[in-house]
Amino acid sequence: MKNGGIPSDFFFKSLFVMSLIGILALIKVYISNKIYYESRKINKLTMEVIALKEEKSILNMSIEKLSYKADILDNIEADRQEKEGNKTISSKVKKITPEIVKQLFGNRNIGVIEIKEKSPFSDQNSSSTLQNQENNFIEKE
Repeated sequence: MKNGGIPSDFFFKSLFVMSLIGILALIKVYISNKIYYESRKINKLTMEVIALKEEKSILNMSIEKLSYKADILDNIEADRQEKEGNKTISSKVKKITPEIVKQLFGNRNIGVIEIKEKSPFSDQNSSSTLQNQENNFIEKE
């Protein structure tokens, strides 16, 4: 110890305490940065999950539309075959499941069906009305 100076053991103890506080501060900054970047990754993944769920619901709706479209086409074809006297086609009509539609069409966007009903008082015969319905259906695709 010198005259009027600080003791050396006090200097080393204070230096040790300040370096310990500095190390703890650096650890806190490092952990805070890690938490921040991990939360950004979580938010990004959460947004992707939400987008994928929306896309799934849209795809399910298009599968339902395709199923409805296939059912109508099968019914039109069965009606045509019955008009012609061949009733074997009606036994071949199957229910189209979403799995079959996925296998056939993949992820392609398929249009919505719209068939206009003809008036029962129309002067056209039923087979030409059936042909008109098919033409309207094909034009909408």
